[in-house]
Amino acid sequence: MAKPYVIQPPTPWTASTLDFILAGFRWGFDGERAFDWALPRGPTYDRWQDSILTPGDMQRAFNAVSSVADVSFNYIGDFESEGAAYRAGSDINVYLDQGARIDAEDPAAVFAPGWPDWAADIALNKRILSYHPTLEPGGLGFATLLWSAGAVAGLSQSPSTTKLSLGDSGQVLASLMALDGWTRNFPTVTSFLPRDIIGLQHLFGPNLLTNAGDSRHDLTTTGTHYTLWDAGGLDTLSFASAGEGFDVRLPYLRIVPEVSTRTGLARPLDEVGAERPVTAIWLMGEMENVTGSGFADRIDGNDLANALMGGDGDDTLDGGAGDDFLRGEGGNDLIRGGDGFDDTHGNLGADTIHGGAGADWVVGGQGDDQLFGENDNDLVYGNLGADTLSGGIGDDTIRGGQHGDILDGGEGNDFLSGDLGDDVVTGGSGADTFNFFAGAGSDRVLDFNYLQGDRVRLETGSTYAVAQVGADLVITVGSGQMALTGVELSSLPTDWVFVG
Repeated sequence: MAKPYVIQPPTPWTASTLDFILAGFRWGFDGERAFDWALPRGPTYDRWQDSILTPGDMQRAFNAVSSVADVSFNYIGDFESEGAAYRAGSDINVYLDQGARIDAEDPAAVFAPGWPDWAADIALNKRILSYHPTLEPGGLGFATLLWSAGAVAGLSQSPSTTKLSLGDSGQVLASLMALDGWTRNFPTVTSFLPRDIIGLQHLFGPNLLTNAGDSRHDLTTTGTHYTLWDAGGLDTLSFASAGEGFDVRLPYLRIVPEVSTRTGLARPLDEVGAERPVTAIWLMGEMENVTGSGFADRIDGNDLANALMGGDGDDTLDGGAGDDFLRGEGGNDLIRGGDGFDDTHGNLGADTIHGGAGADWVVGGQGDDQLFGENDNDLVYGNLGADTLSGGIGDDTIRGGQHGDILDGGEGNDFLSGDLGDDVVTGGSGADTFNFFAGAGSDRVLDFNYLQGDRVRLETGSTYAVAQVGADLVITVGSGQMALTGVELSSLPTDWVFVG
């Protein structure tokens, strides 16, 4: 196995946006991307075995690097000196130091090799670590080890940029390497954060094995900041067990053009806009589907084919670009299909659904719904409840379903059927077809215009009678009637109505 070596000075970074992420050195590899690391005695001769730390603690921090980047770390043992460790093949020496090489107030420091004959050093301040002995994720002791692993891999230690604005999410902590002074002023961080991961993936390439299959991630409020990296597959984020509603933005943002990994964010809905949110779950990779909580959620898709399920609560779902499957489920939901073909369904509750661009299916389900097909040739179906339906632009099929509905075809040559219940129907511009059948109730068509191309269609097998009732033309089919408001029967040729 070839040993890694330091390129110093480094190959110039290709974009200034990477400057705050990357340190003043980078590693090169002639073969496998792997480091050997060891635990020697440090300059103050503290033995690792005498501390609260174990090799497994440090390996856990190195594994956090490997989980997101294509590089590995192999522990080769403990040694009496740094030189002995280097001669045994160590590329990174991790030792305890109580002020010989690092400032007495620093919890840790990292030293890159001066030239390829030296190993890199991670110096850990035993005195300060004893104040924060929690070495499991969530403790400041673990954060110290994680920071050290990132720094020795080549991430910047500069705290000059600590925050990242992601759409309307406000300012949120996005770099473990920029954690301010290791104080208790920041939320608990249990993993590398987006800027750290972008830097690691730029240096080593992404780890394409982590969550590479079709994964389901069950996420709840944790009171921490961490990142979920998913390398591929068809993935579902589930908040079904969460104790509160969430704001979810599936990965869509490329932080730097040199790294293709996209970033999104999930956090409790009531923390949107908070200066220091308690919980932030950063989402990185290609993720497609979301199942909401039992509370009000706001879920935004990306340009992939998303399946977004609101669950109970008054949810807001936005499919974005792509062909999406959107279900409001319980509650009074707001659903936006966005671009592409979207299959939308409000299900329970009084829902408002916008199909957006593309030929969409817009279905209300139960409850009194507001349904808008918008652009292209849409299917708009009210189903149960007293619904208001609008086709918008395009040749739409609009059906009211049960109960009394209000239908508006908008622009285009539309097919409109009030179905059951007493409905009010407007075709809008274009040559529209008004559908009717026996038992359909008493419908009123407000803008029938034969010269514009409008026609009345009666379903196959229908027998009917027509009559002028005041200013309206009334068609009777069985027990149902359709009135064409302000239309004179004597002014129409025979083909204004047809069966079949």
